[in-house]
Amino acid sequence: MSVDRQQDPINQNKPEIRNNVLEEGVECYSHWLSVEEGNHETDIPVQLELKQLEYNKDNDRLIIHDNLQNTDIEVIISNGFPVCTLCKTDDCAHTGFAICVIQNRHRERQN
Repeated sequence: MSVDRQQDPINQNKPEIRNNVLEEGVECYSHWLSVEEGNHETDIPVQLELKQLEYNKDNDRLIIHDNLQNTDIEVIISNGFPVCTLCKTDDCAHTGFAICVIQNRHRERQN
């Protein structure tokens, strides 16, 4: 039985990766951050979440966990350019999420 998202109030506002585009990663990041900060209902599942972040001299490495697929995804940011090792691209949802993480952390470090 399929659920009509427009009829289901919990799933209506749930960010979900459907087309694996950068914008969906940004939406998932906003949802995850809101839950992390306690500003959002926790009964709406988070699809992507930051599991690990490493800053290195040559690149930054993020491990993002996809709760719906129950898998870890590595994104490497080298010279400011992200690459998802799962999708082998720089414009998937995982890179969108990673870009948001890095931008937010840089802002935090400057303050």
